[in-house]
Amino acid sequence: MNLQLMARYEDFERDSNTTDSPLKTTTMGATYYIKDKTRITVNYLIRKADVNSVVTAQEIDATGGKIGNLLIFQILAAY
Repeated sequence: MNLQLMARYEDFERDSNTTDSPLKTTTMGATYYIKDKTRITVNYLIRKADVNSVVTAQEIDATGGKIGNLLIFQILAAY
């Protein structure tokens, strides 16, 4: 089979000492194998976080609902 689908859900508590530092991520993706190990992968990450500086510290200009979703596109070419 040349196409592989995936889904994953993560519920990460950034700081266990607080009640408002979760980062929830749902990832959906697909990998298409072109030939042998050569492949194209696309992942879409839907991210939600509470307004907490602990969660958003790694994000530039991100707070709470503005943490932002991600679209990741990757090509791996083996020869």
